[in-house]
Amino acid sequence: MLTNDYKALSQQVESLLHQLHSTDASSSGVVPVDAPNGEQQGAPVANGNLENVRPLGVIDEISQGSPAADGGLQLHDKVLKFGKFTSETLNVLQEIAGLLMSSEGREIEVLVLRNGHRVRLQVTPKRWEGRGLLGCHLQPI
Repeated sequence: MLTNDYKALSQQVESLLHQLHSTDASSSGVVPVDAPNGEQQGAPVANGNLENVRPLGVIDEISQGSPAADGGLQLHDKVLKFGKFTSETLNVLQEIAGLLMSSEGREIEVLVLRNGHRVRLQVTPKRWEGRGLLGCHLQPI
């Protein structure tokens, strides 16, 4: 039992460490979700639509040339949904860390709030020359 606890904690620490050092990045692959008239076009969440979902965290670091930067994540993006996880998810950071590890090489949809607009992105966790599988840090709100 202790080995399982240690392994889960080690995986979480590794994932968070991988997301550490970052700089501002370009927004390639960015797809706006808001319609011109302000109506939301995002997919619904299990307990309602994304309009009522509060951000689960903010991107406070991004490494240049990282998978996060390549996927279009930018500094100060507020993450509304990461894969299927929202702020409503229990232990959301642990769940995201697990999702990243199990999705290496596969796209994950991320919905962010950027300058008042919802933006849908596709990020692909992968090994790269920097730390972590994404190369960014998500600060819980």
